[in-house]
Amino acid sequence: QKRKLRIFISNTFFPAKEPQADGPEGPGQEGSVASWELRVEGRLLDDSKNDPNKVKRKFSSFFKSLVIELDKELYGPDNHLVEWHRTLTTQETDGFQVKRPGDKNVRCTILLLLDYQPLQFKLDPRLARLLG
Repeated sequence: QKRKLRIFISNTFFPAKEPQADGPEGPGQEGSVASWELRVEGRLLDDSKNDPNKVKRKFSSFFKSLVIELDKELYGPDNHLVEWHRTLTTQETDGFQVKRPGDKNVRCTILLLLDYQPLQFKLDPRLARLLG
């Protein structure tokens, strides 16, 4: 049975804050650099919306791996890939988030590898014809 997985991708920008000196209101506050956060979340669109007995699967349970590739020129060769791969001890999660410093628009590529259960394979058309 085919069902739809709705994926939500959002980003939030946090502007830099200037440090504040001590004043009559109390001690000062440290400044912060500008940063952004990318979130990848999702849920299964289900026909049986109000079935309280049905356990909802976490977003990460649908994938073998997720890779977010950021602009290599901005983040360098060592910090431009964010990877998550399923392991035997993986804790399932409702989404993924990436936080990085910066105040520029960043081009990124999101790669999602589905975890088919049971595994699915596609035969070469020539082999499929041979097998009938």
